[in-house]
Amino acid sequence: MSSSIDQSFPAADNNNSPYTTKIDDDDDTSSTFQYGPLPTDSGATFRVVLNLQSDSGLVLGDVSDDSTFLDVSTRNFIGREDDKFKDGANTATRPRDAKGVYVAYVASDSPAFALGVRPGDLIKETSATVGDSTWPLSTIKGLQTSLQSRARMASTVSFVLNRVKDSTEEDIIVEEFELQLNKPIGLELTQNYTPNGRKIVCVSKVTDTKNDLNSVKVGDRVVAVEAAFGGRFWPHSTVDGVVGAVNGRLPGQSVRIKFARDIQVGKYDVKDVTSLSTTAQSFKELSSESASKTAATGSATHKLLLTRSCDIIKNYVKEHIPNADNKDFLLPARAADSVLTVLAEADAQLDSITLATVMGAYLVSRESSSVARAFEAATGVSASGRTTTTEQTHVWFGKDGKTHRVAPNIYAVDLQTGTALLRAHALAGDFKSAVRVLKLLLSWSENGGIKVDSYAWNVALSAARTASDYLGALKLYETIPAKMRTQATYNTMLSLHARNRDYEEAEKLFQTMRSSERVDSIAVTAIMKSRADARDLEGVTEIFEWAKAQNFNIDLQMYNTLLLAFVKNGEWQGVNDVTEAMSLQNIEPDAITYSYLMNGLLNSKKYGECLSVFESALDVKKAVSSVSLFTTAITAAARTKQFDKAMGLVGKMKMEGLRPNVKTLTSLVNACTLSSRGDIALEVWKATLEKSEDVDGRARLAVLRACCQQSKWDDALALLESGGDGQHPHIFKGKELMEGYDALMFAAISMKEFDVAIKVLEQFLGLGFIPSNAIMVTFIRSMNIANRSGVSSDSVKFLYMLIDRIMCRKIKINGSMYSFLLHRMVDFAESEREAGDSDADVRLRQMCRMLVDAKKRDGAIISSLMPPEQVCVAGGWAEIFDDNELVDDVVLGELETPPLLVRVNAEERSKVGAAEQRVLRYARRRRAKV
Repeated sequence: MSSSIDQSFPAADNNNSPYTTKIDDDDDTSSTFQYGPLPTDSGATFRVVLNLQSDSGLVLGDVSDDSTFLDVSTRNFIGREDDKFKDGANTATRPRDAKGVYVAYVASDSPAFALGVRPGDLIKETSATVGDSTWPLSTIKGLQTSLQSRARMASTVSFVLNRVKDSTEEDIIVEEFELQLNKPIGLELTQNYTPNGRKIVCVSKVTDTKNDLNSVKVGDRVVAVEAAFGGRFWPHSTVDGVVGAVNGRLPGQSVRIKFARDIQVGKYDVKDVTSLSTTAQSFKELSSESASKTAATGSATHKLLLTRSCDIIKNYVKEHIPNADNKDFLLPARAADSVLTVLAEADAQLDSITLATVMGAYLVSRESSSVARAFEAATGVSASGRTTTTEQTHVWFGKDGKTHRVAPNIYAVDLQTGTALLRAHALAGDFKSAVRVLKLLLSWSENGGIKVDSYAWNVALSAARTASDYLGALKLYETIPAKMRTQATYNTMLSLHARNRDYEEAEKLFQTMRSSERVDSIAVTAIMKSRADARDLEGVTEIFEWAKAQNFNIDLQMYNTLLLAFVKNGEWQGVNDVTEAMSLQNIEPDAITYSYLMNGLLNSKKYGECLSVFESALDVKKAVSSVSLFTTAITAAARTKQFDKAMGLVGKMKMEGLRPNVKTLTSLVNACTLSSRGDIALEVWKATLEKSEDVDGRARLAVLRACCQQSKWDDALALLESGGDGQHPHIFKGKELMEGYDALMFAAISMKEFDVAIKVLEQFLGLGFIPSNAIMVTFIRSMNIANRSGVSSDSVKFLYMLIDRIMCRKIKINGSMYSFLLHRMVDFAESEREAGDSDADVRLRQMCRMLVDAKKRDGAIISSLMPPEQVCVAGGWAEIFDDNELVDDVVLGELETPPLLVRVNAEERSKVGAAEQRVLRYARRRRAKV
């Protein structure tokens, strides 16, 4: 009897009788074991013994079923939404080319891990119900039954595991292919020997015959020949044996021969995507062989290329820092990009495992659009769930400068890739696409269909964002089969109710969950958040105390939500009590804790306290890695005009390896501008924000204020012009565009840059905008600043030019603007009279009366019926102001004054009346002196 021992083990004294290996016997099905060290070699078979009465930290999966997982400790099935699977480092995807049960998860601090069990190991045998024997198993449901029976009879269970052989480290792999040949086969064979002396049969020459031998190369090995009867292949290692097997055929009978070829695939490095080049080139050559019978897709080279690609991506995911503010946050996505480029250049199809790995890398980097793009490219199926095909639309560009498309593989659509696509839609808040994809998965018929699990339903539910989505989610919830409604389903609905301010429904659902004992820590946090949003501080504290009384795990999320409730209600003493309680419970605050505190203080205008809290946060690693905290601190520094402080915070961010985002840089620009350092603000814009695709309207407004401070009027106008007519929300939202024009006009008028102000107004009106009451108030406020040293002729003329531009578009000014104009005219006239200019005094008095008369004349006229030739008569009010002869013509009745359309509301009547009375009093005083 020949036996082979995978590892030689010394004895181990452990209550679990741990490390064992199996001795395989070719002639017998029995198995014996001996003890030894932790298994490390790929391909090793070993045994572990686990205690069924404690947590083994082991979860098993079924290779043929993406949705079925068995927790060994509880002997119950769990879903993919279980918290265990959030720990990516200790989970495994389904092994390729394997059957049966595998280790899906093993906790790093568990007995199973200590005994050498690792994610991806295959379960070959498990203990019988009674005794020490182990029996083969094939299904996870059979394993559950076996474990349940074993637990009633014994306290321990043995598993025989196999460490899947790792071929990724080999630089040469063997490809096998078959050919159906007729005699004479057209091959010359040579007897050769391997370095260890094993006989092999090699092809030394390929001659021309009627057989198709394009796939055969010199050096290929003949490894087996089909038997004359029965169709079974028999291995051969000698030339005589091959020749005898071929010649033993009946006349006219063909023969099937199996060939083998060594493929150079090179070494690779999991940290370097370029190390895939040799493997990819070998696969490409395999694919390009004329009339190849080696079936490149699905070949050993193809599988190795995919496995190595997955390993590289998994390495980047494993090293990923789950902090969107970190400069390396996007590395998994970039690795996935590079891998897809390699696979596209090699024309290699992705299987479902590789596609799921690629999509997972994009998901951890929060790139939902890239997930959809990869799915469509790899499957040819629309990522939005529509029935239209997308095979022609998605390409990757290779390093050779040519366009390559990933070869679509419809069988790459399975539960894992479909759920990853659902997660992408949930990340993007695209509920409609999520529902369509869910329907697609439910109706999928290819490859035996897809068994949609509760996790997929829950992910689709969580995609709801808007009010209309919420209504759709309520309908979707009703369609979820009762057996699919898990704890996560109820928690998701609870969060949806709270997010959409449907507090009554949230309370109803929570009470239902409470009465059916389905409340967990997540549900408690969700209802606390709902009550906090409703400013129900008493309700938040009540449920928090209830959770404590029920011995819930009071975690950081609960404390953060309680803290938020106190902050929203301005109860700062309560905030102090919560932070003290966290300290007593040794619960370290995180970025969210400090974010709630700092934003609350910022909104309460407690800028100094806000900066003090930030200084405390710098001592907490989990908090200091948050860009949002730095942004809030920079904003607080800006509000207190601490320019140096703001610049120092940006430097500190870079030292922490954080990338300032658009909000951070916008706060920095504001800090510079408020500290009268608009020059630095514009440098920040030129160096960073201007080149960013993510720059928004708020950032542009901040830069516009800096341009105004530095008198960069053309740059400011160009910024506003880029926003067009307000129909480009990615540049400026409508409200932001109005705010920008308002700020620019205020700055120009305040600085007496009247020509610039007129240019801004003309651009504003030219886009079809109508000055609002707020902009009219801006005119008045800025003119008051410009006239602090007295009303000048230029400022009065500007007012008339302003009125002219507005009247030419038949727009009414409000009563406040009209009153302001009258008062400034009287102020200017009185200053001219005091200066001794009697001619100007007379002209201004007449113009004051003209304004009042024009307002009365046009008060009842509908602007749309006004004759066009009277709209801008005599060049407008500004021209009359500049030309004494025009004033005389109007006084003599030879010329009509331009229109003056005024809209007076009830609140403005007294103001307008007082202004007109002042004009009349001024005129009477003047006549008395004459």
